[in-house]
Amino acid sequence: MVEPLLIQYQVLSEQRLHFGRLYWQSVAFLFALLLASLAILPGTNWVPLDLLGYALGGITILMGFVVDRVRKLEGQYEDRLEAIEKALQSKGHIDIQIAPKAGKYGARFVVTLGLYLLGAAIILLAVLSPGLPLGQSAM
Repeated sequence: MVEPLLIQYQVLSEQRLHFGRLYWQSVAFLFALLLASLAILPGTNWVPLDLLGYALGGITILMGFVVDRVRKLEGQYEDRLEAIEKALQSKGHIDIQIAPKAGKYGARFVVTLGLYLLGAAIILLAVLSPGLPLGQSAM
């Protein structure tokens, strides 16, 4: 007979891995978007620099919120997996080990905080350089 907790553990583990990949894919997508914007838009006069800064800064802050939510979901899955591991141990499965958890203030927390700070910095640059056409500097 198959242990239902093992099936549940496998399903939750796959979902946790999905959220882990989604976290880094979201960060990579944001940086691809920022780099593409900086590569394409300076040669055009479509958008003033301050408006572009507000948009890119806002998008960066919003992506910080999204990845923070994904990070928290992944943490919830870690908690559920740990509960299953403990339940299996209590049922006499002595070979089951408790997997280490990422922790509340690990690398993903720092990256998420960095996204919030990067978004705020981009907006601050836009505030400090109002009305400049794209491609010109304040100096």
